[in-house]
Amino acid sequence: MQEAIKDARNMTVGYIDRRLNGCMLVYDQRHRLLGEIRPSGSRMIAYDHGHKQIAYWDKNSDCTYESSFKKIGKGNLLIELLLDN
Repeated sequence: MQEAIKDARNMTVGYIDRRLNGCMLVYDQRHRLLGEIRPSGSRMIAYDHGHKQIAYWDKNSDCTYESSFKKIGKGNLLIELLLDN
């Protein structure tokens, strides 16, 4: 099931396709695959369209980190990272 990703002006900037296994495929407004977000224990891990890990969100600390463990920010920012990538 696809759901639209809207910006602050209520314009569609992408789409999320949620899978039964908990994975989310993220597409841009032209339906090109930007990446995937997969659950892994208490984390959600974001991969780019080339399947390279770019970041993860830790549920326990509610923070998003780069794959090099550098803190990016508070909350789950994975979709924003894929849209900006």
